[in-house]
Amino acid sequence: MGLHKTTYYFSVSGSLLLILVITITSCSRHDKDRIPVARVTDKYLYLDEVREAIPRETILADSAEATVNYIHKWIRNQLLLEQAKKQLKGQNLDFEKQIEDYRNALIIFAYEQELIKQKLDTTVTDAEIQTYYDTHKEDFLLKNNIVKVIYVKLLKDEKKINRFRQLMQSDDNPLRIELGELCKMHAENYYLDDESWLFFDDMLKEIPIKSYNQEAFLQNNKFIEIQDSLYRYLVYIKAFRIKEGYSPLSFERDRIKSIILHTKKVAILNEMNNSIYENAKKKNRFEVF
Repeated sequence: MGLHKTTYYFSVSGSLLLILVITITSCSRHDKDRIPVARVTDKYLYLDEVREAIPRETILADSAEATVNYIHKWIRNQLLLEQAKKQLKGQNLDFEKQIEDYRNALIIFAYEQELIKQKLDTTVTDAEIQTYYDTHKEDFLLKNNIVKVIYVKLLKDEKKINRFRQLMQSDDNPLRIELGELCKMHAENYYLDDESWLFFDDMLKEIPIKSYNQEAFLQNNKFIEIQDSLYRYLVYIKAFRIKEGYSPLSFERDRIKSIILHTKKVAILNEMNNSIYENAKKKNRFEVF
C-alpha cells in the first residue's frame, strides 16, 4: 500500500476551491471514475459527495473550512460505525425490517403531504372560527389570568412623569399617538398594544408587581404606579379575564384556526384512504385468509 498526493480544483458557489487530496493506494477497490478524498478501511468518500454536502451559498473562505470539517466528520462516523458493528451481534444488527418500515412510512408521508398541498383549502372564515368557539367553549377555559394592558418603564427622575400619567389613562387616539412619541424619546421600555391579550404572568416579568392574590389585585387595580431603586413603572390595565373563566375568542383565534385546518387535513387523508380501500375491494385486489 502506498501514498501519493494529488491536487484538485473544484468550484463552490462559482469560486475555485483548492483541495489537496491524499489518495491512499491499496488493494481496496473504489470507483475509478470518481475522485476520492478520504478512505476508512474499504469505504471511500468522493469529491462529488463533498461538493453536494457543502451549501452552494457558502463563501470561498468558509467552504474550505466546511469541506475539512465534513471530511473529518465522515471519517469519525465511519470509524464509529465499524466499532459498533464489531460490538453488536445477531439481532442487534438486523435492521432490515425497521429500515423497510421507515422507508414505507416516508413514502406514505410524502404522498400525503403532496395530496394535502393539492386539496387543502387553507381559508378559514370568521364564521367557522366563531362556530367552533361557540360549540367547544368548554375547551377554552383559562388556566392563567390574562390582561389587556399598557405599561411604561421610566427613570425615577423623569421630568415628564405627569404627562405620562395623563396620556396613559386616556383612550383618545391623538393622545395615544403623543404617548407613543414620548415613549420613543424618554422610556426605558414600554408596551402600548392594549388590543391584544397577554398572560398576566408574562407582564410580571417586566413589571415588579408583588401580589399574593392576582385575582384580587386585578379586580381592585386599574392604574398602578410602582418604583424600585432605579425605575418608575406605570401600568394601565384596560381589561382582564380571571383563570377558570372562558378565554376570549380573540385570544384563541390562531389556535382555533390551526385546529380547523388540522381537522380538514385529517378529513382529506381519511377520504383518500377510504377511497383507495373501497376501489381495491371492488377490484378484488386484496383478500384476508
